[in-house]
Amino acid sequence: MYQGDEMKKLIAVALFMLGMAIGASAQTTAPPADPPSTLITVGQTSCGVGGYLNCYAIPLTIGANSGTAWFYSPGNGGHILFRPSLEGSDYMTAAITSFTVNTRNPMGQPTQITVTFTVVADLDVDGDQDTVQGSITLNLAWQPLSRHGWYNVLVTGGNGAQSITQD
Repeated sequence: MYQGDEMKKLIAVALFMLGMAIGASAQTTAPPADPPSTLITVGQTSCGVGGYLNCYAIPLTIGANSGTAWFYSPGNGGHILFRPSLEGSDYMTAAITSFTVNTRNPMGQPTQITVTFTVVADLDVDGDQDTVQGSITLNLAWQPLSRHGWYNVLVTGGNGAQSITQD
């Protein structure tokens, strides 16, 4: 039989081994990391007379790339056409997957909207399909043009982010 210090050592070794076994079985595999996000900054422009969103040249900076994009959404759906300087060497069309009015002015006109989008294309030109997903929040102002109720839609700024998943 074990006595005194020998018993304490045996208990300490048993507890250590038990701790190692529990620690080893408790380890889990980390989930895959989200793809890195690229920040989007929205500049200012005048979209002309409009209802919802139909603006041909909204200035954007995506990461280090600057250019313009055409936003068209009649209230739900629609597209964003990124010009070549923004998303590579060719025009890139994104499907608008949601269009949310965040705030309105007292006349009911949207003053802030968030557009989410998805692009599926072969961005890295390796013969497969890659995915870009993101959202852009646009701040809007409405400038009266006449007594007939026409307004010029102004984009006064905004921001967003996108992530790219390459296969």
